[in-house]
Amino acid sequence: MRRSFLKSIGLAGLSAAVYPFAHAQDFPNRPIRIIVPFGPGSGVDVGARLMSTPLSKLLGQPVIVENRPGAGAAIGTALVANAAPDGYTILAANPTLTSVPAFSKAPGYSLDGLTGVSNFSDLPAVMVTAPASGYKTLKQFVDAAKANPGKLTFASAGVGTITYLASEKLHVAAGIKLLHVPYKSTSDSFADVMAGRVDYIYTQLSSALGQIRAGKLVALAISQHSAAVPDVPTLAELGYPAAGFSVWVGFLAPAKTPRDVIARLYDAIQKVRDTDEFKQQVASQMGGSVVATTPEKFTADLKKELADNEELVKKLGIAKE
Repeated sequence: MRRSFLKSIGLAGLSAAVYPFAHAQDFPNRPIRIIVPFGPGSGVDVGARLMSTPLSKLLGQPVIVENRPGAGAAIGTALVANAAPDGYTILAANPTLTSVPAFSKAPGYSLDGLTGVSNFSDLPAVMVTAPASGYKTLKQFVDAAKANPGKLTFASAGVGTITYLASEKLHVAAGIKLLHVPYKSTSDSFADVMAGRVDYIYTQLSSALGQIRAGKLVALAISQHSAAVPDVPTLAELGYPAAGFSVWVGFLAPAKTPRDVIARLYDAIQKVRDTDEFKQQVASQMGGSVVATTPEKFTADLKKELADNEELVKKLGIAKE
């Protein structure tokens, strides 16, 4: 009995050890989930959905986008980091992936639990406010904030998210203090910003583009020029070069995902990314451009980004919570 039990453990362990490699030979043979750790309408969500349909055609299996927002993107990120490393659960992410661990002692996940597949787009970030606020320029806003320290408010998807970090960089550069109002996701904050209950949000252009075009939000500044909003000045042009940032959007997988599965996913992503249709969609719907980074380079870039964010948090004098 004991010998049979030990044999079963050994066979189970052997099965677990060879499973990823055997599985990789026929990947994919069932639906793939893309977990978006932000709400619908966010830049990451838009990018994942633009990718999902052509990826499904190339891979021959359904590619399903699931929104799992909350805890500064930690809920959805942890879900993928703890998923089976078989390529069927992947993460759609942005720089919040490396900013949250820089702020938090217990972010809920470790970057070591994930491996890069590829980033595929680079997006500008834009500072927006409500038309009723009366602010037409960034200077007007900064002057009002200086005259009312700690009274004006800004929104973000939570402490540690990339938009929160970028906002604080702007506050330091401009010498102003504002009150932070966190939301479950960036998209949840828009109603309050448009209604004037929160004074501004610094967010991905793709998230705010529809409201800007509809006249529901006013863009005061942008991190880098975009043909989608050609008349909005950059932060560098307005005297705040240190406050600018761009937002990559990309896919990651659990850390022990077999390399040939990663390669299969990367190849499909690259084929989608290189089409004129996808490039035009990223430009028109997200206000950004496509980029190309190999899995190895993407993973290395993420580690450097995390180290840079940790150094920045120290410079800003923000203690980890």
